[in-house]
Amino acid sequence: MRKLLQRRFIKFCISGLINSGLSYSIYALLLILDCNYLFATTISCIGGVLFGYSINSLFIFQQKLCYRTLLKYSLAYIISYFINLLLMFI
Repeated sequence: MRKLLQRRFIKFCISGLINSGLSYSIYALLLILDCNYLFATTISCIGGVLFGYSINSLFIFQQKLCYRTLLKYSLAYIISYFINLLLMFI
């Protein structure tokens, strides 16, 4: 059991790094394409949520994708998204 948790934690960290890199890449690309930073933030957040949910469900927890769990997963990111937008105006 301990080994399984260690493995899952390592996978979780790797998926987090990949997801962060992907989200930032989307954001940076949109800025390079001269998109508004709020638009870039929104699109990168949506991409990060969808990719993060998919990789965590399939790769880490071996669960089927489901709209109900996607909504629950998205709630945490919605809070983070609004905090992020708020901090951009400070």
